[in-house]
Amino acid sequence: MAPNPQWLAEDAKIMTTQAKGEKISVIYNLNAVVPEGTQWPYNKLMGSIAQGNAAISKVAGAFSMFAPTVKSVLLTFDKPSQLTIQSMSGTKRLLSDAKNKIRLSPDAALLKENPLVEMSARPLEAELDTE
Repeated sequence: MAPNPQWLAEDAKIMTTQAKGEKISVIYNLNAVVPEGTQWPYNKLMGSIAQGNAAISKVAGAFSMFAPTVKSVLLTFDKPSQLTIQSMSGTKRLLSDAKNKIRLSPDAALLKENPLVEMSARPLEAELDTE
């Protein structure tokens, strides 16, 4: 679904009706850009966590203390996959779960070193997640 450019230009208001007692909530998803190929520098992917948190803080404004914090990148693959990080401290291998997902949390030492991340397949999506 794409917004109507004319409505955006005119700052259109959307009015809805709702049954008494019903509540509404707004949910948003932030995704990292999935770089081309299956090998990337660690910071190219994990740097998106800091960018996502900065965007959330900017949008939340004074309410930023109540806003969620991005804590990981959740990679989704179309088939079982493996992610390998070869760093100075050794090799770290992560296997996808039953839903073909791999959760990658930032590691301060890896952010500083910025090793190459290799995947057995290119992910379909890289979701910034609060878990």
